[in-house]
Amino acid sequence: MRLAITLAAAIAAATGANALFDCNSNQHAFPPTAGKFVVHYTSIRDTEINGEPWVRICKPSGNGWSQVDPLTMDCSQDKFKFSRSQTGLRGNLYVVNGNGCNDDSSNLDGALLSYNGQRRSLEGDDDNCGKRDHGISCEFSI
Repeated sequence: MRLAITLAAAIAAATGANALFDCNSNQHAFPPTAGKFVVHYTSIRDTEINGEPWVRICKPSGNGWSQVDPLTMDCSQDKFKFSRSQTGLRGNLYVVNGNGCNDDSSNLDGALLSYNGQRRSLEGDDDNCGKRDHGISCEFSI
């Protein structure tokens, strides 16, 4: 618990933000649903961690969510693979940053999430994703 609080404080200090996206407080696009999980993607324009975009995974837990610590992506690469051991999911999660690494861009053109054959466009036209608000949340079936 103490390590989690220290980590959260360190991340907040690094970003200059008071708080990072939290599944229970900020994930309003989808309700916790058995057999589903949500990935929240945050571009460097929305709120970066050490100059990098990041994702947070929200899994149903009781009446709320459990969450994975933020997973960052180095903008020197466009595509990332997060393993099951990093995400706690049954399969690998793939992220393509597209414009998510462009701090001057007002869109996420070319950005997408992929998990077990399910693709989610982060460009704002995917029914499995919420509206962009300091990042964007997309729902997947486990």
